[in-house]
Amino acid sequence: MSTTASGGVRGSCGGSRGTASELSIVRVRELAPDPPPPPRGLGWRRGPLGGGASEPRPGSAGRGRGFGTVARVTRRRGLPGGCGPDVRALRPDRLIPELLQGNQPAANGSTRRKKSRVYSKLKGGRALWTRQSLDSVDIQPACLGLYCGKTLLFKNGSTEIYGECGVCPRGQRTNAQKYCQPCTESPELYDWLYLGFMAMLPLVLHWFFIEWYSGKKSSSALFQHITALFECSVAAIVTLLVSDPVGVLYIRSCRVLMLSDWYTMLYNPSPDYVTTVHCTHEAVYPLYTIVFIYYAFCLVLMMLLRPLLVKKIACGLGKSDRFKSIYAALYFFPILTVLQAVGGGLLYYAFPYIILVLSLVTLAVYMSASEIENCYDLLMRKKRLIVLFSHWLLHAYGIISISRVDKLEQDLPLLALVPTPALFYLFTAKFTEPSRILSEGANGH
Repeated sequence: MSTTASGGVRGSCGGSRGTASELSIVRVRELAPDPPPPPRGLGWRRGPLGGGASEPRPGSAGRGRGFGTVARVTRRRGLPGGCGPDVRALRPDRLIPELLQGNQPAANGSTRRKKSRVYSKLKGGRALWTRQSLDSVDIQPACLGLYCGKTLLFKNGSTEIYGECGVCPRGQRTNAQKYCQPCTESPELYDWLYLGFMAMLPLVLHWFFIEWYSGKKSSSALFQHITALFECSVAAIVTLLVSDPVGVLYIRSCRVLMLSDWYTMLYNPSPDYVTTVHCTHEAVYPLYTIVFIYYAFCLVLMMLLRPLLVKKIACGLGKSDRFKSIYAALYFFPILTVLQAVGGGLLYYAFPYIILVLSLVTLAVYMSASEIENCYDLLMRKKRLIVLFSHWLLHAYGIISISRVDKLEQDLPLLALVPTPALFYLFTAKFTEPSRILSEGANGH
């Protein structure tokens, strides 16, 4: 049996470069697998490529029935003898499918031949394509890139036909076999904690600027705090309802495997270093885009509700100070959006430690600024207790995020460390005297 492949393969002969319009692929014979090696001292050599079968060396015993099925690649008849094709220019994707003519397409649409493997050997400057026994191997081009995959085009029962290698649709990511698979898993506890952290950021910033611009004697601060909580809560609920699956308060996601899952745009392959295959998609669906949707709803609800509320109840403030908390939100929302776009993956792995560090620092700053030096100063105002309990909740949130509550009996005792920073501050405040430090700072010393 013989087949012919037209490839325009570059040849080499004494340093010159030629082009062979056709390559002859000759299947010599179907032989049994290799027998055991001959005894020591007996040799074996292949016959000349133009002469056919192998023959034993003089003085050596014969050996079995060859090495398997051999396909010989030669130049087209009529070209100078001894000038084999340039092996580097051979195209396996052209030679192999014709060598395996008559194969039936597999379920995934690729050419599959049972008990067959094709690989190349070099001998005397020529290529030998050899097939050896193997259970089942796909004969198809490899899917390049870390996040490129093949999309399902047609499915009928057990028959699945996949398209070419490229970008996966939204809501899918590649598996180990480079096929695009839908995201059907539920988010893990750590994923929900990350989304909760990103949802808390605008709320905490709202409360901070409301408190900063409302003034100590303003009675409107409490209503603005409640309004900000209402805006963020409604935005979170609406975001969950519009996410897939639509209309329910849960989401389907793909599991985060590594940091590069957040930055697929950095892993687009360039097979020839010129053309880039764009395979950018949301491999961590929907943890990346759902945050942007939430921020958009927060901004819309704030612009609809807060100006009317501030105009009616913020009577103790001047006209220039009433809307400063809203103006501050118009600044920090774009900052949060850029932070999520650029550092979303870093925040995913670092947010538990960010919560712990920031909550400790802000608690120490607040207690020193309020001149709290003992338990009596702490308990004399309800506002201070609210701030203290809020920081304790943040401490607990950070501890749970770090431990992930994998082993409940070992992780729950860590929550006993939540009051430790506040107690440590109260016990050591008499040595540092925060009131004296604040007075000296106000006097310019």
